[in-house]
Amino acid sequence: MTSKRNRGLSATQQGLKLVEQKMAEKGYKRKCLAELDKTGISIDRINAFFRRENLDRGNIEAIARVLDILPTDIVDANKWYPKSQTTAHEQISIDWRLVCSKMLEKQQKDQRLRCKATEMGFELNIYVPLDLVERKKQLRRAGNIEAKQLNQLEPEVITKIHKHDEFLQRFTEQNQGIENKHIAIIGEAGAGKSTLLSKIASHIQENAENLFVFISLSNLEGQKLREYLLKRWLSEAIGISYPELDVTLEIENKFIKRFRQGGVWLLLDGVDEMVCSLETRNTTPLDWIKFQLQDWLNQAQVVLTCRNNVWDTKVNNGMTGFDTFKAQDFEPEQVNKFIQNWFDSNDDKQKGKLLKAKLQEPGAERIRDLVRNPLRLSLLRQTFDINKAYLPETKAALYKQFILYLHEWKQHIHPINKATQYKLHEALGKLALAGINSETRFRFQESEARKEMGDNLFELACNIIWLHQVDRDLQTDEPVFAFFHPHFQEYFAALAIDNFKYFINHVMNYPQKGNYRIFETQWK
Repeated sequence: MTSKRNRGLSATQQGLKLVEQKMAEKGYKRKCLAELDKTGISIDRINAFFRRENLDRGNIEAIARVLDILPTDIVDANKWYPKSQTTAHEQISIDWRLVCSKMLEKQQKDQRLRCKATEMGFELNIYVPLDLVERKKQLRRAGNIEAKQLNQLEPEVITKIHKHDEFLQRFTEQNQGIENKHIAIIGEAGAGKSTLLSKIASHIQENAENLFVFISLSNLEGQKLREYLLKRWLSEAIGISYPELDVTLEIENKFIKRFRQGGVWLLLDGVDEMVCSLETRNTTPLDWIKFQLQDWLNQAQVVLTCRNNVWDTKVNNGMTGFDTFKAQDFEPEQVNKFIQNWFDSNDDKQKGKLLKAKLQEPGAERIRDLVRNPLRLSLLRQTFDINKAYLPETKAALYKQFILYLHEWKQHIHPINKATQYKLHEALGKLALAGINSETRFRFQESEARKEMGDNLFELACNIIWLHQVDRDLQTDEPVFAFFHPHFQEYFAALAIDNFKYFINHVMNYPQKGNYRIFETQWK
């Protein structure tokens, strides 16, 4: 009779149950576990595993790798990390509040450097709180809808209007009677969603004992959220807080354990800016997020930001467990406060009074309504020096005026003539279109951007801040760039499209030869 192995480790009952669950989700049979792992784990070892016999560490790691889980999800963590093998590094008690605070400090510093859009940079210190509308799920609306109504809420979906300070209390108090533990903050581009999410992180840091993990979803580059947190966010955060430590499996396991204990806010910025992968190409960003919030991530409370059109793509989009808040436009008094704060910082109160007066003149109704959006108001106050007698009447005119301002600001450092400006804008339009039509959308590897624009125009675009580095490629370490703001990528793309056939070009009797971008998700 063959004796039972007394070496190695066996699966716990909970671990075996998780393996079976993951196999069912992926549609794997036992044979698949052996075939999918390159280390060559045998089917005999797989069968022994399911009989809960002892396997060596390599076999356990192989099974975990194929199923995208950790070895300590399968076997007893205390046996996986026996005390006799624990290193001095692994014995260090990690202050996770410190880790989150240091990482947030770096992220906010990076954000401020990237967002500087004026010569003096006063805009980085200007903030006026936004109110939010708590909404129910949007209902379908019958009949034709005018363009100006597309982003308006029907009265019956508004639950309550929350003032900024009142809203922030949700993150620091024991809120009884709240229906859902997760929060979605939606709004149009430039509505202040990312700024608000950063303020939420700071509020938790200053007023609560909970942890806060801030993630820009555009940085995932197609990775699973869990993989990004463990392999990139954690590695960078530990490097800042404990530079003497290397991130080991033990530290990863401590991080997961902290999530499972609860009291973690996972702040996910920019669902609409996520980079697609082969696995997510045929699913919506919201479905992808829903799928990611499993296992230990399901223990976190989530706040995500998302554009209206992405959140409302599907009526009753299936994102259960979320209370939805819509960032409101500025009220007239907030517009005035925003303007005055800006010009007070610039020590030019008279100019602030002049701009406020111009906005109240007859005929300024359209621009007055446009600049209730924080981004557009920022552009207006930054460009007011160009022509104090003229206020742009349309969003396109406002953007054009900002472009003139930007080139005037940079002219003494990077002087360019009108012909070069034209070539630069043409190249930016080409890059913007290529991005929107690609899987990465708002992000470009440096080599791709140089190929689309040419070396000289690419470097000029970086110098004038139309493009800035936001990351490095996970595999190649190549710099990754993005436009100054996604709105400007869309603006330059719009300028580059001069014919409706770019969106829809039907070929009679041969529809397969036609072009139907109008139905593609990124163009909707």
